[in-house]
Amino acid sequence: MPDLIKSNNEATAWMEEAVAAHSGGPVFGRVASSVIWSDAKDADGNLLVPLDPAELVAEINAKLYPLLLGHDPGKPLGKVLAAKLFENATGEIFVAALLGFYENGPKLRFGDLGLNVAADVPSPTSLPALPIDLRLQLAADPKEISAALLDELVHDAPIPIDFQERSNNAAEASHTFVVVSIMLVTLVWNPFVTTFATEAAKDVYAAVRAWLKRLTERLAKHTNPVFELQSFHKDCRVSFMLRGQDIARHYRAHEALSAAAVRAAHLVEQMRAACLSPVLLIYEFHPTDDLWYPSYAELADGRLISDNTALVAAENLPSGLSLGLNLHTRR
Repeated sequence: MPDLIKSNNEATAWMEEAVAAHSGGPVFGRVASSVIWSDAKDADGNLLVPLDPAELVAEINAKLYPLLLGHDPGKPLGKVLAAKLFENATGEIFVAALLGFYENGPKLRFGDLGLNVAADVPSPTSLPALPIDLRLQLAADPKEISAALLDELVHDAPIPIDFQERSNNAAEASHTFVVVSIMLVTLVWNPFVTTFATEAAKDVYAAVRAWLKRLTERLAKHTNPVFELQSFHKDCRVSFMLRGQDIARHYRAHEALSAAAVRAAHLVEQMRAACLSPVLLIYEFHPTDDLWYPSYAELADGRLISDNTALVAAENLPSGLSLGLNLHTRR
């Protein structure tokens, strides 16, 4: 699809200006042109990517969109830096975009910045009452997960759930990808917490964690599952990633989740104290050590902090661009 840009003089000129404006910056090792949307249709006459291109362009230019490998937040490649809508003389409509890739760019490491990712942080002995209107949010792409599977996943949730439909903007669904958003304090719960604001709050904490455990067990039955447990601490999104179908391993991850959530909040505070302004912190469950570790952090200025250099390297452009766009929410 990059040929669409070359076939349009206006698009070619815009891309040359965009490349010149974004090359040599402090975050990305290289930039590249791409077409991230077109009005191409399937055999039934439906758009391959059912999005409003004008809205897509507006959202990208309002805030940089993450460029992910396989729409997996644990595998960042870079950002979509700018986008513009074009129409060819033949009537073909497309969105041209400039992509910035982390590979070969400046790298920061947690240790080099004096951040102790394994700090021994005690778990709290008491937890506050949860909001009366507490809700969960579950996001998934309908191409990857059927309505029947969604019902199976959420039917016994202890609190109301909002479903957010998203488009991973991939031609083929190779994973079952589910995101659950929840308050970080609910992840801090563990059986050794002795004091709660109310007895009812104690029951809700325990019920939510038990449901999350059942959710990963159910999801593990499906094709290449990827589960992101998403929360926030002080303007920083904190996500815990689980992949694969090893249910026993997922159980071990849940057992270690409380301590990991406490350490994650502490790491966010460390970064804020160092004036680093984190906006995203991704945790992975180690494949052999059965421990949660920070895979990477993203700062407000776009830089990444990571001790895993493989996270920010990509040899080639991804075959399927993943933007993780949200479409709408239903309750």
